[in-house]
Amino acid sequence: RGVATDEAGKPAAGVEISTFGGDDVEAKTDAKGAFALEGLAPGRYMVMGTGNGYVAAGATSVEVADKDVDGVHVTVRRGVRLKGHVEPRQVCDVRLDFDYKTLCPREMPMLVTPVTTGPDGEFELPPASPLPYVLAARCPSGDQGREPITLAAGMPDAVLHVAPGASIAGRVVDGHGKPVAAVNVMAAPRSGAERTVIVNGMVTSGAQVLTGADGKFELRGLSTASYHLSVLDRGKPLPMKTDAVIALGATEHKTGVELAVE
Repeated sequence: RGVATDEAGKPAAGVEISTFGGDDVEAKTDAKGAFALEGLAPGRYMVMGTGNGYVAAGATSVEVADKDVDGVHVTVRRGVRLKGHVEPRQVCDVRLDFDYKTLCPREMPMLVTPVTTGPDGEFELPPASPLPYVLAARCPSGDQGREPITLAAGMPDAVLHVAPGASIAGRVVDGHGKPVAAVNVMAAPRSGAERTVIVNGMVTSGAQVLTGADGKFELRGLSTASYHLSVLDRGKPLPMKTDAVIALGATEHKTGVELAVE
């Protein structure tokens, strides 16, 4: 049992408190910020809070033995909602990527769920920590854009400019050279160390596109970078017979890429 407070030490109501490490248990704080996580087996847990406009401000380590644990303190802080639009206005997938070059090692950035704009290009992202990010967009038209941004309370609406991007096209085949349909081709940018995001057991990071009945794919709206290509079946990586790394320049279009899977 414990209480969640914000950065000013005030009770944080309506926050989802979660445990990580053993049994995954959740509870919501009441009007006084109090919570009770029940049914935990003995072990060491990390306890964090998010939701209702709050984001995690670190994690609290708790050791559970054979008795109830009282007095647990979880700290959260008010998140920043980023609003804005892409220019020229169009349908785009908009996301916040972590800016690891400027991120303080003590910070614990939380994933921010991407959003898809309407034809007017307007977007509003879920609450995020007031930290440096890269605001990025990929559009079905093939446009893309990336700009550094630091979130802060009361900041003006953002305008993300997009322009024609690069692309990678090809097909996926099996060990007999036959086309593989309905699998995802993922292009993960290589920038020193590759980072993979897994949500509920499924890989969600990188640019992804589904192959057609003929095994063909086209990844559009890519920025200048070197990409590692892999193939996913319902979010799970397939064993590859080929290892593909594609370097793209601005507006460059690579075609004829063949990816073979076991």
